Amino acid sequence: MKYVQVRIFLLGVILCLIGLAYYEWHRALQTLHYSPKVAVLGPFGITLALYVLILPTRLGKPDSAGEKKAIFAVMALGTVAGLANLYLIDPSMFGR
Repeated sequence: MKYVQVRIFLLGVILCLIGLAYYEWHRALQTLHYSPKVAVLGPFGITLALYVLILPTRLGKPDSAGEKKAIFAVMALGTVAGLANLYLIDPSMFGR
């Protein structure tokens, strides 16, 4: 029960980021204009928020080397997810 407020807040953040990603996809498909930064930010933020939602005790500055490696791995996964989303929206941006 200690992290209920944090989890409720993170669920709101995740819903906002899902809405942001949906809006970018809708905008890209309808008008052929989109923001690359927002297209990457949505999946990146969702990945980080899910990590903290699952492990709320890891919120804050990492104490050990293992926690630092874990957060860097989650950030790398979020970056890959964001770039994959950007690639799916506009493959020509990557030279195709």
